[in-house]
Amino acid sequence: MEGLENLQETTEESSEVIEFELAAVEEEWTRIIELRNQVELTNRRAETVLAAFIEEKDFQGAKGFLEKHDLADEKWMSSVLEAEKQTLQLEELEAEKQKLEEAMEKENDKKASKKAERRLREIDQEIEAITKQE
Repeated sequence: MEGLENLQETTEESSEVIEFELAAVEEEWTRIIELRNQVELTNRRAETVLAAFIEEKDFQGAKGFLEKHDLADEKWMSSVLEAEKQTLQLEELEAEKQKLEEAMEKENDKKASKKAERRLREIDQEIEAITKQE
């Protein structure tokens, strides 16, 4: 990173390539997406751009990027689809968890509360399993 910063300071003009590489090192996902069309696209840079779209949860952007650059092969597209699937699963689990917690607050029935607590533990385990995969 220091080498990139030094290189950037010694060049008279701002270099999109250096900016892109700095953004990649610092995981500045939005900046990577902004610069994606201003740098020569190597495999590593394409992977970085794809990771940025996935981290920003912009799956349509990721798919469009892959199609635009004829990179919609099985491996890359499947990684986008898997990330999208995991995100949707997490959203569904979080919504179910919130509903259960709200129902438990209102519910006085101990049997129903125990059932809801068991399901909450299951949801937490599923969420943990999904986030570990990422």
